[in-house]
Amino acid sequence: MIDGIKHLSTKTILIIILVVIVAGCSGFYYFNKVKPYNDLLTAANKAVTTEDYDNAIKFYTEAETYKKTSDVDKKIQLMSVLKKSKENYEGAVQKMKSKDYLSAINIFKKVDKQDPKRYSDSQNKINECKKLYVSDNLAKAKDDTKNNKFDEASICLNNIFKLDANNSDAKKLEGDIADGQKKKDQTEAAEASTGVPSASGSVTFDQALSMVLKAEFPDGKYAVIKNDDGTNLYASLDSTAVIKNEVKCMADYRGKTISYDSKESKPIEAYFNSNSSTTKNGYEFYLTLGGHTRDGYYVEASTGKLYKHDMGNVHSIN
Repeated sequence: MIDGIKHLSTKTILIIILVVIVAGCSGFYYFNKVKPYNDLLTAANKAVTTEDYDNAIKFYTEAETYKKTSDVDKKIQLMSVLKKSKENYEGAVQKMKSKDYLSAINIFKKVDKQDPKRYSDSQNKINECKKLYVSDNLAKAKDDTKNNKFDEASICLNNIFKLDANNSDAKKLEGDIADGQKKKDQTEAAEASTGVPSASGSVTFDQALSMVLKAEFPDGKYAVIKNDDGTNLYASLDSTAVIKNEVKCMADYRGKTISYDSKESKPIEAYFNSNSSTTKNGYEFYLTLGGHTRDGYYVEASTGKLYKHDMGNVHSIN
């Protein structure tokens, strides 16, 4: 063996030494450069499949310390896009669940096209949110219209038209709102000119009292007398009477007075000229002269109809 080595040429020996050195360097490079790089890429790719974009970015970035390539650069950028896209999607879903549909729509629009798992679903959910938003506003507009809240109803319709300018249900309701608002304006104008509530709707005690005072004192000349119990008497005067706020009892003045038992509407039985009777829920006012009850008024609470009764006979005034 020794004799064989002796016969090797110097050149051959040098070649063998060089091969050994190259092999050693290659092994060192592989275990210290190539393998860590490949391991990091593998870890990054696994993180991508589980949508763990933070770790994917971390592993890709560490891989670039071993070898920087444009392909890895693009993957890092994509991970940032997908991370934000996922956050937007999840935030929009929460807004949708809480029925904040407009906010949900705006956030769903931020889901990126490079996010195939969520982009298509986001587009579908945008359409779903629009339908739900329109449906909610349409229902509220109908309810407000029934309750004569025309301004509120119009706001709901404007919300609808921003998303669906040609919504047929909203357009029909728009006409109903316009008609209702016109009737309401006419009613309010009539009340403003006469001071008497319309007979087409329910009335409060103060409105009922206003109707009675106008009917009994059309010239508006009457005095208000404070009673000990905190109520008021409304009195007209004859030529000999003088009424002051300090007057406490009916014996101190002459003339007609109007009084009432309660400010709450209550069942009232009225006898009409046909001798038939009916019970209505309303306000009753008593008209006296010289301390003796003669007749009076009552206002039907549900309609605003004003009646005067006199010795069992009743007739409508409005």
